[in-house]
Amino acid sequence: MTKRHPHFFRALSTLNLLNKVGNYWIVLGSLALSYIIKVVSLCENVVFDSREFGAIAFAGPAKSGKSTIAEETAGLLGWDYFGAGVVFRQVCAENGVEVSGAAAADMSVHMGIERRMLEIMREKTRVILDGRTPALIVRENSLTNVLTVLVTSSLAVRADRAVQKSPEKYSNVKRAAKMLKSREVEDMEVFGKMYLWSYQDPDLYHIVIDSSEMTKKETMDNLLDQLTTM
Repeated sequence: MTKRHPHFFRALSTLNLLNKVGNYWIVLGSLALSYIIKVVSLCENVVFDSREFGAIAFAGPAKSGKSTIAEETAGLLGWDYFGAGVVFRQVCAENGVEVSGAAAADMSVHMGIERRMLEIMREKTRVILDGRTPALIVRENSLTNVLTVLVTSSLAVRADRAVQKSPEKYSNVKRAAKMLKSREVEDMEVFGKMYLWSYQDPDLYHIVIDSSEMTKKETMDNLLDQLTTM
């Protein structure tokens, strides 16, 4: 039997190691490529013609998931995102008003918010908005370039989400449900005076999603399925 030099075995061992490392990077690269293809495919499947709809407006009661879904959609489409909460605080600051709820704000503040939201929907394209009233603004001003989406869920589910997200504020589900219901009554009173219409009326929307029994992923999948058929 031919006697092998020690360096031969060292070289063989090195080759085996390089082969394993090479295979590792090949597998890793394949996984990365598969993920990229999946993401690109998902984005390509979201066929949304911004020439018809230059904006998407999400609405829904507190803790329904509308803001989360709106932000996710903006990220997926690469559109700008405008949350009504941010606009609300900006307008309040500009008017020197401190508010803890819709009913506590001066009506001029709400009118300022509505004007700002209307400007965004009229003047900008490829934008996502969320809040209570975007669909009411669309209806009031006969805007045809805005796709409206209602994201809703039961009070019990929203209360549970509220406690999970902000336990220091809501403490328990019963208290959360009471606070959310009180806020809805305030919203209806303020916005009802402004529009004489409920923002939760499904007839105002192109798409309606009840997320009560859906995870965030399932809600997003449901929305994307409906967007691709618009």
